[in-house]
Amino acid sequence: MSSENHLVKGNGVWNVFPWKTGGGGVVAVFQSDYTGKAEPNMHKITGHKGAILDMEFSPFDDYLLATAAEDKYVRLWKIPEEGLTEDMTSPITVLSGHMGKLMQCRFHPSANLTMATADFKNAVKVWDIQKAKEIFSIPNPHKPFSLEWNYEGNLLTTIGSDKKLKIIDPRSSSFVGEATTHEGGKPQKVCFVKDGLFTTGFTKRGEKQFGMWDMKKLDAPLKMAKIDENSGICTPVYDQSSNTIFLLGKGDPFVKFYDILDQEPFIEYLSAYKSNVCQMGCSFIPKRSVDTSKNEIMRLTKLTQHTLETISFVLPRKEAGFQAELYMGIPSAVPALKCEEWASGETKPPVTVDLTMEDAGAQAKQEVEFEKSSPRSPKKKTEDEKAVQKLAEMKDQFKKVQDENQTLQETVAQLQSKVAYLEEIVQKHQAEEENMQGEILNLRKLLEEAKQLSPSQATEAAVVDEIPIEVNEKKEKKEEKEERSEPRRRTGRGAQRKASKRKKE
Repeated sequence: MSSENHLVKGNGVWNVFPWKTGGGGVVAVFQSDYTGKAEPNMHKITGHKGAILDMEFSPFDDYLLATAAEDKYVRLWKIPEEGLTEDMTSPITVLSGHMGKLMQCRFHPSANLTMATADFKNAVKVWDIQKAKEIFSIPNPHKPFSLEWNYEGNLLTTIGSDKKLKIIDPRSSSFVGEATTHEGGKPQKVCFVKDGLFTTGFTKRGEKQFGMWDMKKLDAPLKMAKIDENSGICTPVYDQSSNTIFLLGKGDPFVKFYDILDQEPFIEYLSAYKSNVCQMGCSFIPKRSVDTSKNEIMRLTKLTQHTLETISFVLPRKEAGFQAELYMGIPSAVPALKCEEWASGETKPPVTVDLTMEDAGAQAKQEVEFEKSSPRSPKKKTEDEKAVQKLAEMKDQFKKVQDENQTLQETVAQLQSKVAYLEEIVQKHQAEEENMQGEILNLRKLLEEAKQLSPSQATEAAVVDEIPIEVNEKKEKKEEKEERSEPRRRTGRGAQRKASKRKKE
């Protein structure tokens, strides 16, 4: 499975994850309350010819599972109520049409049997699952690390290898917003929160960070801050009812959660679930499936190297019994729209309910007849599709050239500034050198003139030029005279002593 996605999905009824096999494309299925070791010969879902890169349960049917794989297909599976009694090899339908391996698949939050998918380097598509029919396609030439619907289901957001957050209006097949996000080269993730977006990524130095964005002003983030220095790719999950963001770090031993605020600082750290075992993947079950009798607000399915675990988030209260205020306005298992209604332009948020004590562990199931579809080679693109893709590639290339040109202009401006500074220093040194050369020439000229003058003239010239030549000469003559006269004086005194002695004798 791709390192950008988590390796496990749960919905309160089933837990599924890709089973390690030589050929890939196999999914293990366990009931959510199963405990014990996995049987070596247990039944599994098979059918893909490449590794599975993403999975998703329907929000309106706990038994409907979608799998996306490297073989370029999305397969839909209907898990029996009693579980697998044999290997499941035949999907109920197949979505065919992508030109590259499938990286993402996401069910629509309010329209029934509607799904968005994204492949490696070609397009984002929206499907009518019941008819196995593509209804919208948006060219997207960058590898998608993330794909998410907003709460109402009228917009999609994606973030890819170009390090750009993009907002898509799928029904007009156009991009309606774009922002440059995190500078690091590792995969990034994005999700909608309230009236904005929340991203996770890395700095150039490899530090994990998050960003808060206003959808109406994407030129700069509302807030960009460091999460930690762990290297695990972090997936944000937003809980609309509690206005809380959960950060699921793949390879991390913890799950952090924050409160989303309307004003500065826009986000506030609440707490974290910590463990001694790192998670290979994790996902939350739908909130309609939590245990209301225990004040459970979220439930996490966590996959480690050797175990599949369930972590319950319970809100402690002083009052005993059911706390109704914790379960108001929860998205239900009833779709608000049919796929055809949404495709024609209608927009409705999810149908919500206030959960009760009796709703603990409630399940959802639909009986739908799917049009049979089998894998087929992707159809050749029409001239219009080729033209649209070519135009998108040209726009992207033009934007890249513009960015490179801007960078070069900034570099040239910096170099010109440095050159001007260095030229100023050189001119200053040249002026100082010219002054020094002038002084040296003047001294040489004075020296030549001094050589041509007579001693008396040289003395006068020295006095005039304030050069103490005469004083020095007098001092030297006086010192020489003293040195000569001192021995003579000593000799004369000795002769006087001898003469005096002779007289006395």
